[in-house]
Amino acid sequence: MMTKGLVSLDEAADIGRAAVACKKKQQYNLAKMYFVESAEKMTALCKENKISKEKQEKVKIIIKSSFEQAADCERLFQQQINTLKTDKYCQEIMSNIITSPDNVTFKDIVGLAQAKKALKENLILPNLRPDLYNGIRSPSRGILFYGPAGNGKTFIAKAVSRECKATFLNISASTMVSKWMGEGEKMVKALFHVANIYQPSIIFIDEIDSLLSERKENDHEASRRLKTEFLVQFDGLNNSPTDRISLIGATNLPHYLDTAALRRFGKRIYITLPDEYARAQIITQCLGEVKHSLTDKEIGKVARSLENYSASDITNLVKEAAMGPFREYSDEELRGLSKYDIRAVQMKDFEAAKRTVLASVTNKDVMMYLEWENKLGKGN
Repeated sequence: MMTKGLVSLDEAADIGRAAVACKKKQQYNLAKMYFVESAEKMTALCKENKISKEKQEKVKIIIKSSFEQAADCERLFQQQINTLKTDKYCQEIMSNIITSPDNVTFKDIVGLAQAKKALKENLILPNLRPDLYNGIRSPSRGILFYGPAGNGKTFIAKAVSRECKATFLNISASTMVSKWMGEGEKMVKALFHVANIYQPSIIFIDEIDSLLSERKENDHEASRRLKTEFLVQFDGLNNSPTDRISLIGATNLPHYLDTAALRRFGKRIYITLPDEYARAQIITQCLGEVKHSLTDKEIGKVARSLENYSASDITNLVKEAAMGPFREYSDEELRGLSKYDIRAVQMKDFEAAKRTVLASVTNKDVMMYLEWENKLGKGN
């Protein structure tokens, strides 16, 4: 949560006022973070003698009070959590959906430079510096990832959550849908309620088209009510300047989304197929722990031949190529063979792998995304 570059007492005081506002709204987890940050910034200013001696005693009292209020917020936050556990819908959200994001950062994600830039502008920096991104500069509360399957939409969402130091709620449409009338709406309310208490939080919905598909006359009543409730709750996100809840939706079929839902995603990001340079990087990463004899030139040659391969396709291809040396031995020989005696993966293994592992994305698929993007004018 610590933000860098604050050099004045006024800015530290602004964070403190945000903490008080969050506490009044019973956003105790967020308030605790702000109280601690404000106190730490003021402590640093005192140590660096950037506050006059006359003011330091008064500031030290404020610092002590901030830490005390942070501890109080932690106590109140735990009370909120205990209350959530008494509601079966909130309990299901907490036990089955809140996940700890993997140790993933943007550095681990190959390519997608434009997507990373857009996410930094619209999600990461606004979360780390909410004092700068306010008013007309407030970020979009909804972000849509769309593009071919297997290119890391879920992976990049987890990286964003880690960069923002936010709670990550990873849900699917099946979590929200129930055969019982009214159950779906209650789950949706519980989802947004939990996200509000655990601020800062990011709700990630994979395959969001199956939850918010275009509404039709023959829709089942339960499905129509679920979509309506979701859109109502979505509209309520970030009603307050202190709110820090974001919703990321991912889909391979953006043209199936309901237009009302689509309007609520202020930022739409095309997660493209990896380019030649990214393909080469993926191959190099996958071969990192495998003995191989491929030169950079040969890896580049393989990368150039993998047009329309998704990141997942390339990973599968490298796995298939890595099995090539094993297939030269019988089962009995493999059982008694030292791993150091197995030959290195060679160019011929990749050529054989390409005959069995084909691209899962066609030119027609790529054109469909580009046409949909042009039709909307990108919406950005």
